[in-house]
Amino acid sequence: MKKSSLIMAAGLVLLFSCTEPIAIIPPPKKSTQVKAVAILSDSQIDVSATDPSEAGNLYAEVIYSDGGREYEALPELMTDKTVFNTAGVKQVTLEKDDASTFCDIFVYDMTLSEMQARMTEIVASGNGAELQSFCSGKYVLVDEEALSKGPLTAVDDVMSYPAFLDTYFRGPAGMALCDFSGGVYAWQNMADISADGITFDNLNVKLTDLAGSEGNSLINGIYISGENARIINSSFSNGVVAEDKTFFGIYIETDAGKTEVSDVSLTGFDSALAVRSGAADIRNVTFDGIIAIYIESVDDFDSVSLSGCNTLNDDRTEVPHDVIVIGKDDVVGTDVEKANEWFERMKNLNPGLVFGSTTSLEIGGAEIEGWTPVDGGDVEAGL
Repeated sequence: MKKSSLIMAAGLVLLFSCTEPIAIIPPPKKSTQVKAVAILSDSQIDVSATDPSEAGNLYAEVIYSDGGREYEALPELMTDKTVFNTAGVKQVTLEKDDASTFCDIFVYDMTLSEMQARMTEIVASGNGAELQSFCSGKYVLVDEEALSKGPLTAVDDVMSYPAFLDTYFRGPAGMALCDFSGGVYAWQNMADISADGITFDNLNVKLTDLAGSEGNSLINGIYISGENARIINSSFSNGVVAEDKTFFGIYIETDAGKTEVSDVSLTGFDSALAVRSGAADIRNVTFDGIIAIYIESVDDFDSVSLSGCNTLNDDRTEVPHDVIVIGKDDVVGTDVEKANEWFERMKNLNPGLVFGSTTSLEIGGAEIEGWTPVDGGDVEAGL
């Protein structure tokens, strides 16, 4: 046999004599990537515009797919990192991998205590002309220390100098109930808005003491005479019992513009809300007592609207009507077509409320006939 034939035969014997299968080792599986699946953050956060670096000390908890949890700096999770560049109320998205959430960040120019101190300095220096440029358009954090000292006033002018305009006052994130005793000065209004474009947001205040204002027969939570005021996302309550006084939660008496009251709770007042004059948009207000609306002419029905409001009144022998419209019979009577249309529309928008009308009304022991305008009274500069 030739040598080449022997080699070929040996190769064939070797090939067919292998009875064990050839082991094929698969490549290693790729490990599942750990990703963020949830972000836990406070829904409201306050940051000073003068020191935005403090946001670096704010954290959100990130939960990962492997069950791990880590606290990560808030700015690192923001999709928009420019929110601290300007003051204002910012709705921001926190995002990482597959997880996202939203939070409300209030970037404020100053606290109310800081504003009050600086206003006092400006007036004392005689440079009152600087007052409006300092106060107007600012976002102010209403620290509880300042609020507990006395009424919150957004006045049209101080010492004859223009003061507030388009200023935004907001309570701190997670604000606990603040007891309002009223400070050392006699006052009629827990808060007074006579300037235009003022917003009160996220305030949670309870009247607990009249503190020097016992002589006043009428006490207001918020008295509004300025144009285009907004009272939003807040609660106001009255814990003072005095039979010789009439308590109003919000009293609106404006010459122009429209007042917005939305997502607000008003409890413990004889009249939760009263509209004496001016347009008012009242939405998602929870209240006890009554809402009183003065209508001087049928055209006034076009100026006032309520929607989504809820009453806490259970005893209909005590409070037979939730909303009372006061006016002359030829304006609010059942034979007035425009009045009937308004009542039907309001009932549809507020299905839980009972509406009524009258020519006069007794509130807190005081007979209101013709609805005498309320005097807002003087205010102390800087309070």
